[in-house]
Amino acid sequence: MSFQFDDFVLDEERRTLRRAGRPVALTPKALDTLLALVRRSGRLVAKDELLQAVWPDTFIEEATLAQNVFTVRKALGARAGGGAYIETVPRHGYRFAAEVRPLEAVPEPFAAEPSAAQVPADRLPRLSMRLSMRRWPAVSAALLVPIAAAVVLAAGARRRPEPAPGHVTPHLMPLLIERVERLTADGGARHAAVSGSGAYVAFVREETDGRQGLWLRQTHSGTLSQASAAVPVVPAAAWRFGGVAFAPGDRTLLYVAYPDGEAIGGLFEVPVLGGMPRRLLLDADSAPAVSADGTRLAFVRNEPAARASALMVADRDGSHARVVARRRGRESFATEGVAWSPDGATIACAVRGANAAGRFMTVVGVSAHDGRQRPLTAHRWAEVGQIAWLPRVGLVIDAWDPRSSALSRTLWEVAIPSGAVSPLTHDLGDYAGVSAAGDGRTLVSVQTTSRSALWVAPLAAPQRAVRISRGGGDPHGGSLGVAWTPDGRILYGSVASGNVDLWLVGADGTGRRQLTADPAPDYKPTAAPDGRSVVFTSWRGGESHVWDLDLESGEQRQLTYGRADNYPQVSRDGRSLIFVSVAADGRPRLWRAGRDGSAAVMLGPHSASLPALSPDGRSVAAFQRERGDVPMQLGVLALDGSAPPRLFMLPPTVFVPAGLQWTPDGRGVVYVDTRGELSALVRQPLDGGPPEPLANFAGQRIFRFAISPRGELVCERGNEVDDVVLLSARDPDASAAAL
Repeated sequence: MSFQFDDFVLDEERRTLRRAGRPVALTPKALDTLLALVRRSGRLVAKDELLQAVWPDTFIEEATLAQNVFTVRKALGARAGGGAYIETVPRHGYRFAAEVRPLEAVPEPFAAEPSAAQVPADRLPRLSMRLSMRRWPAVSAALLVPIAAAVVLAAGARRRPEPAPGHVTPHLMPLLIERVERLTADGGARHAAVSGSGAYVAFVREETDGRQGLWLRQTHSGTLSQASAAVPVVPAAAWRFGGVAFAPGDRTLLYVAYPDGEAIGGLFEVPVLGGMPRRLLLDADSAPAVSADGTRLAFVRNEPAARASALMVADRDGSHARVVARRRGRESFATEGVAWSPDGATIACAVRGANAAGRFMTVVGVSAHDGRQRPLTAHRWAEVGQIAWLPRVGLVIDAWDPRSSALSRTLWEVAIPSGAVSPLTHDLGDYAGVSAAGDGRTLVSVQTTSRSALWVAPLAAPQRAVRISRGGGDPHGGSLGVAWTPDGRILYGSVASGNVDLWLVGADGTGRRQLTADPAPDYKPTAAPDGRSVVFTSWRGGESHVWDLDLESGEQRQLTYGRADNYPQVSRDGRSLIFVSVAADGRPRLWRAGRDGSAAVMLGPHSASLPALSPDGRSVAAFQRERGDVPMQLGVLALDGSAPPRLFMLPPTVFVPAGLQWTPDGRGVVYVDTRGELSALVRQPLDGGPPEPLANFAGQRIFRFAISPRGELVCERGNEVDDVVLLSARDPDASAAAL
């Protein structure tokens, strides 16, 4: 069912709101709020009824409802004849004031396009043919998996003349994502690419033992209902893939792979139907991209000894590799993957930069001829991943902007040549990588979703754990934080309200209460020792700072005004604040300030994150790194400087976002070690003894945890599911013609 009011169309099935054909961004809960009001248009909807419709069986503060209504009003704007779309009836509820017309089907220009024709038989044999594959040597399992995906570039613009050399195709219409379909269901996808024809998807699948292989699935030009089963192209082995892409013509696949334990990867080519992989060149660190004419390769190569990264171009067979552009120090090319412009004159690449406000990422265009760099957009993100260059549209990237999506990477469109940006996805799924078919209507990405819950147990008997939360869990729980209060309740960050807020719950799961309702993300809470207040991180004002919440009055105030302040802790005497902030050199450091955030001084010379105060309040443990090219270590620092810092080696499989916790006796520090889908709580004795496992949960990962002074454990455990998704967009030409 769809609903039309004025020039808006609200599509219930596709969960989209469009105005005059253009998408209107709304958070999932704001969209639910609008749907509930539109379905009941013309009548008063009581607050309790609206709360139950949007948050069934969940206690939510009225402030959250008011914030969602405000968000919807802001998105809709004022009515043409004056007045608001949503009227407030004081002390009662809300009424949707505009006339609503139900639609059985979404009218043009919003109706879904019919599926494209099948790929001609002479393009590629059907997958039902017997595969010709040879096994290649296996090496030991890789432990680290980068979040990246490969890009496929298509030649030319359909139904349009080829642009002149050096010309950047102008942006015509924004992409309209009409459908998102899951293409795999086993949760082990790592990278994905769609063929230029849109009929095939290749993806990396990780097995439960850590081995990775390359698979292929036929999509019949994007119609998954008729899609064939996936078949292996490169058998699973103990290699770590760094990206995959189709070569023009859809006959071969290119991929980067690293043998176990090796830092130098090779760029390989393999026939789509399987066979012996052939190495084209050594030392490639990004997903490869092929120029539209099929004659050149582009990729990024890291140069650790020179503290630099280079954008490389080589002939199609891997020969004559040369440096096109180089960045040094804190300014570097990202390794998730590059993209050629349709005319082959420009290579788009994500880059890391830094200025007085801190570090950021953006997208630049590099001339393939002389290496000159120019920004393709003025927008800056916290993270930018894969890039796809779509003819007649511009760039599509996966990126994280905390100002618009507090937790997850989303897909973004970057218009060319204007550089204007807009998000394409608005759900809570985390999108890693993006690849596009030649017609610009079929996109592929890897989406991460969580299935987890909070559990409470005695630390000495984790097998007695009791589940205290419902639902599917919070995405990126490790980033949201969890902590015990002095009276034995649990503080945690959650998206239960549709926004990132602070919540409080009893250790038995009762008395759950929302503490904050600001539209900016609030997370990483810690209770003060007196139990009267909570310190937390908030993005109010567009950057993270430390805030204080009085639990009795509800009053909230900002405590710090530094650069990316985060991870606050309150000293045991209640007089000091320990937190992380970015120093003048751009590196995160530990700081100590007064309880009100004043007179901050730096603690220690090394980069640090996720501090945890000892039970006696005399020491702080944190993840530390002396330099960017050395492994992460566990550092324990005396707050009064009476002893030099103690450093302990950590395994490369430590799950850093979960943070650190002290054992109640103060003799050890606990961290999470995650290998595949198995997490373990590991205790590092401070007397220098070897690490000791405390608890593990077979087949489940631990995302966040906290240990109370009484030896109680709360942890969020479950699984992250990584699957390939296919996103179908409306043909830009059809959208323009219809509008």
